[in-house]
Amino acid sequence: MLEGLPGADAGALLASVIPGRLDERVRDRIGAESSGNPVALLELPYGVTAAELAGGFGVVGPVPLAGRIGQCFRRRITPLPKATRRLLLLAAAEPVGGPTLL
Repeated sequence: MLEGLPGADAGALLASVIPGRLDERVRDRIGAESSGNPVALLELPYGVTAAELAGGFGVVGPVPLAGRIGQCFRRRITPLPKATRRLLLLAAAEPVGGPTLL
């Protein structure tokens, strides 16, 4: 079983994608909620305002982590053209990951 990144590494990854101030309580909360999962560390802060990251984390509620990550991806792909979204869907559904088959 794979484990999440240790605290210091998770914090470093998180800091690498957040421009500006990150409140240590917010950092700790994101780290705890993500369990060090790199995808969660990269996606959970997406769409959260700088003010929320500096002193309060706006992504709260009963939505499970996987659901929140899914919401983050949906926010990112919704503005893309329909053909691009279809290609992403096909790539995600392709079981081997081979570009030739896709």
